[in-house]
Amino acid sequence: MSIGYTKLFSSIVTSTIWVESDRTRIVWITMLAMADRNGEIQASIPGLARLAGVPIPDCEEALAKFIAPDRYSRTPDDEGRRVEKIEGGWALLNHAKYREMASRDDSKAANTERQRRHREKEKRNAPVTPCNAPVTLGNAKVTPTLHIAEAEAEAEAEAEAEARNTHTAPVPVAVCDEAPAADCPFPPEAAKKVKRERKASIEQVELERIYSAYPRKENRPAALRAIEKALSGSGMTAEHLLEITQAYAKATDRWPEDELRFIPYPATWFNGERYNDDPKNWLSKGAPRSEYADAFDPDYQQHPTSNNNPTTK
Repeated sequence: MSIGYTKLFSSIVTSTIWVESDRTRIVWITMLAMADRNGEIQASIPGLARLAGVPIPDCEEALAKFIAPDRYSRTPDDEGRRVEKIEGGWALLNHAKYREMASRDDSKAANTERQRRHREKEKRNAPVTPCNAPVTLGNAKVTPTLHIAEAEAEAEAEAEAEARNTHTAPVPVAVCDEAPAADCPFPPEAAKKVKRERKASIEQVELERIYSAYPRKENRPAALRAIEKALSGSGMTAEHLLEITQAYAKATDRWPEDELRFIPYPATWFNGERYNDDPKNWLSKGAPRSEYADAFDPDYQQHPTSNNNPTTK
């Protein structure tokens, strides 16, 4: 098993997981520690039980609680479920949310530490001024304000150096072009890498938004891959696909309870290009056609690549 790092938020002690048994909490923290960068835990139940140091029946009981809905959960997505079963193990359903929060906290902490080091450095290197001398540094050309500005500039330079030499440094908001100028703080290959990483981060957020809008939450990793394939293959924007997905979810809200089981798995729906269906086909079989005007925005238009071919649910 590769060595990783998991940030444990203090809010865990006020969550519903903290009122569970000791062994259930141990299994949960073990899964957090085992999760990869995509929030997936590859393990069998006996293997997870062995790593958590709990009996197999207790591990099975804990997993059943993590998979079940939790009406007291602070995260309403997926009805409060914490994990879902995937091939080879489990996936943490809110992993992307907490990973983004951890990245922001780490970036803020790193910046605070850099500023502290530079303040200490300036104290060590500051010239000694006689007690009766005017409060001016050097030959009166360098003022305290300018001195501070130079320190801040030096801190920024150090941050840029860390970004070039580490993989975990925060991604800057703006980077150089593909052919950077002479004053660009990143070498060409590093600039391209930073742009790719920032683009991938933005795309991941868009995939998660579309997945959250779909009315059925099953096999999230496969669903995200299917959404990414739909965007790259259809040519439509993420915003457009999100609007279509929201319209489909709005239509299924009107389905009778006994027909909700016919909502396709998200990976099936996106891989089958069901977003190109005629929205009229999304209504329940027993719904009167007069409900169409209420279920959809009358100004809604399908993507130009739509084939409008009716398909069966």
